[in-house]
Amino acid sequence: MNIRACMQFLLFYGFVAWMPAILQSKGVSPDTAGCFAPLCQWIGNLAPFAVSLLTGKMKD
Repeated sequence: MNIRACMQFLLFYGFVAWMPAILQSKGVSPDTAGCFAPLCQWIGNLAPFAVSLLTGKMKD
């Protein structure tokens, strides 16, 4: 595994794991903060499809 993939995994999982705790420390309720983690994962899963659709419509 190369260093780029390792950094991507570290950033993504660090973001998903720590974001609810960071939001709670800023005053967001635990329920709302807990709902943010799956939202980030859905956005991360859907973004490549959106980018591929957008780039498919662009001219070369």
